[in-house]
Amino acid sequence: MESLKIALATDWFPPRIGGVETHVYELAKRLQEKGHEVTVITSRENGILDDKDLDIRYLPVSNMGFGLGVYFRGARLINEIFKRERFDVVHGHSFFAALSLAAVNVASGMRGYPSIVTFHTVPPTYSYRYPHAPLLRKALQKVAGFISVSSYIWDRIVRLLDWTWWRRPIWVIPDAIDPSYWRPPEKDRGELRAELGMDPDAVSVITTSRLALKKRVTAVPEVARHVCGQRDDVQFYVLGDGVDRSRVQLLIKRYGLQDCVHLLGAVPRHRVLPYIQASDIYFDPTKVEAFGIALLEAQSVGLPGLGYIDSGVRDIIRNGYNGFLYVNTRDTVEYINLLADSPALRRRMGRHAREIASSIFSWSTVLPLIEHAYLAVMDRYEFIPFRGYEVYMAWKGKGLR
Repeated sequence: MESLKIALATDWFPPRIGGVETHVYELAKRLQEKGHEVTVITSRENGILDDKDLDIRYLPVSNMGFGLGVYFRGARLINEIFKRERFDVVHGHSFFAALSLAAVNVASGMRGYPSIVTFHTVPPTYSYRYPHAPLLRKALQKVAGFISVSSYIWDRIVRLLDWTWWRRPIWVIPDAIDPSYWRPPEKDRGELRAELGMDPDAVSVITTSRLALKKRVTAVPEVARHVCGQRDDVQFYVLGDGVDRSRVQLLIKRYGLQDCVHLLGAVPRHRVLPYIQASDIYFDPTKVEAFGIALLEAQSVGLPGLGYIDSGVRDIIRNGYNGFLYVNTRDTVEYINLLADSPALRRRMGRHAREIASSIFSWSTVLPLIEHAYLAVMDRYEFIPFRGYEVYMAWKGKGLR
C-alpha cells in the first residue's frame, strides 16, 4: 500500500488513561510502522506525552466533551494546520467531541481533504431525538465514511444517522490489541498473586476500569456480597480510580466486604499486565460498553470474561465458549461460582479467549481494515465546500483551499 499522510484528531489522548486514548495512540504507532506519515491533533489538557517519535499537535482547548466555544476555537487552530500541510485523509475519533468534529468539518468542508469518523462510544439517548439528531447529521454531512467499533454501535449509528437517507459506508472495525504483549503468564498464577500482595490461594476476579458513573463499578460489590456470602475462596480486585470511588467504597463498607473486595487505585499502564496475569476471571460491569478493550486485553492474557449481553462485548464473548454474557446480578454470581468451582473450565475458556483475541482482534488483522477504509473514503470523496465558506472566500477574492 502507498504511504499516506494521515491526521488523527482526538479530544482524548495519553497520558490521559482510557480506551479511546489507548486505541488512538496504538493506531498512530502502527500506521507509522507501516510507513505512513501520521500527525495527531489533540487537546493540551490531556498532558504532554513523552514520545519524540510521534508528531503530536497540542491545541490550547478543553477536552471536556462538546462545546461550541471549543469547537470554533479548535476549528480555527486546525484550519491553520491544514493550510500549511496537506493530508490524504483526516480521521476523527468520536462523534460527540469538539476537536474531532472540528477537524473533519474543516478538512472536508473547507480544505478539500477526505475524512472519516470512528464511533467509540454509545450515543446518548437524547441524541436520537429532535433537535439533536438533525443537528448531528448536519455536523457530519461532509464526512465520507464511518467506523463502528462493534456491531452493537453499528445498529445505533444507522438509527442515529438515518442511513436510508445518509447512504455513507459504515464499517464495523473493532479496537485491537498486541497479543505479544497481552500474553498468558509464564509463572504460576498463585505465585504471581503472592508477589503482588494478592491472596495466592483464592480465585481472583479482576476489573480494570475508570471509576466513572457510566462504568457501573458499583456492580462489583453488589456481585461480591452474594459470592463472598456463600464462599471464602473468591477475591475481587479493581484497578482504576475516578469520581465514583466513594460510592464503591461505601458499598464495600455497607456489605462488610473489606476482606473480599480490594480497590487497588490507579495503576500505571505498564503495571496492569501483571495483575491480569495473576487473575483467573475478568468481570466487565459496564452496561453501556461500546466495545470493551479492557476485557479484550484480559481475554488475550487467557482469562474467561463476563460481560453484559446487550453491549459491545457481545462481539468479543461467545457465550459459554470464551466467557459468559450476563443479564443481571444473579447471572453474574452463578457464572462466577461456576468458574470458581472448575479450574478445568477456566483453563478451557481461557485458551479459547486467547485464540480469538490473538487472531480476530490483533493489530495485524485490524490495521489493514482501517487502511482499506482510508482508501475507500479517498476514492469516494468529492469536495463540496460549505456554502458559507464558499461565499466568504469569494467575497475575500480568494480561491478555495
